[in-house]
Amino acid sequence: GDIVRVESPGENFAVEQAILALGGLQHAHQLQDQRGRIYYPGKWFKGFSGLMASIAQQAPQVVWMNHPDDIVTMFNKPLCKQLLPACCLPSLPNFSSYDEFFAFAEKQAYTRFFIKLNFSSSASGIVAYEYNKKNGKEQAYSTVEWVQHQTGDEYYNSLKIKKYTSRPAIKNIIDFLLAQGAFVETWIPKAQHQGYSYDLRVVSINGQPRHSIAR
Repeated sequence: GDIVRVESPGENFAVEQAILALGGLQHAHQLQDQRGRIYYPGKWFKGFSGLMASIAQQAPQVVWMNHPDDIVTMFNKPLCKQLLPACCLPSLPNFSSYDEFFAFAEKQAYTRFFIKLNFSSSASGIVAYEYNKKNGKEQAYSTVEWVQHQTGDEYYNSLKIKKYTSRPAIKNIIDFLLAQGAFVETWIPKAQHQGYSYDLRVVSINGQPRHSIAR
């Protein structure tokens, strides 16, 4: 009869390391706590899925506020699209690199796309991409910040949306996201009010919308 709520670990890096280790990252304990760093989202999701399955198995008789299986599903964007086809935009073909994606994009009638990590929350690892066929220029908006070091490239979630206009930078970020596991959708313009774009977050209970917030 116990009611259990699974809470987010928040920004507890020790938990993140343990989840990455469960996902098969052998050097997870050697990672440094770098605020906002995007670490192996595919391996993180694998470890997180295993952890949630273990929690559910250890407490089969409790009442879950959010069942661990459902929590895992909500982190899996491609699966959500399969489960809710009437509510989601169809995904475009899978791409393994920026070059594959760009070859597709320049042949389409539309020129605006979203690239999203398969396994993430909120706006983590999302790029809004636009290609101008008339002048061949590209631009991308993203919270992903690319940092170059002598030891290699690093990627962070910035609290501010960044605008990229350099093809090498755009290519680098998109290649990183696709390598980690990402899908592409068409970019549908948002509604506007008084010069600002907004969308709606709708809370549904038992399949019925109960509350909405414009953001």
